Amino acid sequence: MTPLKRCTAATAAALFVFSLSACGDDGDDKDNKDSSSEQEGPAADASEEDFCEAFNDPSLTDVAEDDYEAQADALHSYADALEDVGTPEGIPDDARNGYEVLVEAYHEIDADDLEDEDAQADLEEKYKDDEADIEAFFAYAAEKCVAEGVPSDVPTDAPTESPSE
Repeated sequence: MTPLKRCTAATAAALFVFSLSACGDDGDDKDNKDSSSEQEGPAADASEEDFCEAFNDPSLTDVAEDDYEAQADALHSYADALEDVGTPEGIPDDARNGYEVLVEAYHEIDADDLEDEDAQADLEEKYKDDEADIEAFFAYAAEKCVAEGVPSDVPTDAPTESPSE
C-alpha cells in the first residue's frame, strides 16, 4: 500500500465521521467519563502495528462515490476490522470512547443513511454528544498511524501547481 493511499484512507475515514458529527461541543462531559480499567467490548491491548494497519485500511477509498450500498458495506467491513483488532494499551479514555462510538456508528449505517440528507441529520443528532471523543480518537490515530505512512523524504520544494500547457 502506498503512503498516499494510507493517508487518503485515514483522511476519508476522518472526513466521514466529521460529516456525521454536529459542530460544537460544550465540553462539560469530559470530567464525567468512566475511567475504570476494565473495558468491555473490543480488545484494549492490540499492537500499535495491527491497530494502524486496520485504521489505515484503504478499502474506504476504493468505492464509487455514488454507490451508497458499496460505501455502507465498506464502512461495515472497516468497523469489523477495527473491532477485531481493538485499540493499543494506553489509549486515552476519551479516544477509546470515540473509537467505540465510531465502530458502532459504522456498523449501524446503511445505504439510505448515506444517500438521504434527513437520515444524515438524524445520525448527526444521535452522535453529537460524542463529537469530542470521536475527534480525540482521530487525533490519537493520526499521531500513532498517519505519520507512519508519510515518507520523511518528500521534497519540500516540489511544485504545488501543475504547469499549464
